[in-house]
Amino acid sequence: MTLPAGTDDSGIDALITPGYRTAAGSATWQGVGVTVEAVADELYALPPEDFTAARTAAAKADKANAKQINALRKPTVGAWLVNRLARNDSDLLEQLLRLGPALAEAQQTGQGDALRELGQQRRQLLAAVTDTAFAAAGRAPTAASRAEVE
Repeated sequence: MTLPAGTDDSGIDALITPGYRTAAGSATWQGVGVTVEAVADELYALPPEDFTAARTAAAKADKANAKQINALRKPTVGAWLVNRLARNDSDLLEQLLRLGPALAEAQQTGQGDALRELGQQRRQLLAAVTDTAFAAAGRAPTAASRAEVE
């Protein structure tokens, strides 16, 4: 994340993950001796707009794993939101995932009333998951990003 010249970044460390540090106009990686999986975990916790600079800094800091680190793809906003929700509010996602088998069973056994009820629950829960993901990230949903999350 590059801050505008003259911006005080003294409180920025509370907003980002431990391995990624900023200075006015530059990014550095502090994760010495960590695994590629740990680097990926930290990178994917960052907002997408900060991902590329942090990935580049991590690859420069870890020459031995630079190729693997540089191969990590920048997440879309939707993927980042769902990942963030999975990290911070997994119960909501688990509720949504539990509906899948119940929906499949209702469809296989021809239970029309149950299928309609479960479908309605799925729509309501999906809307709650989507709204929560955007609210937790402090982002306003666009139609495209909302569709991607759903």
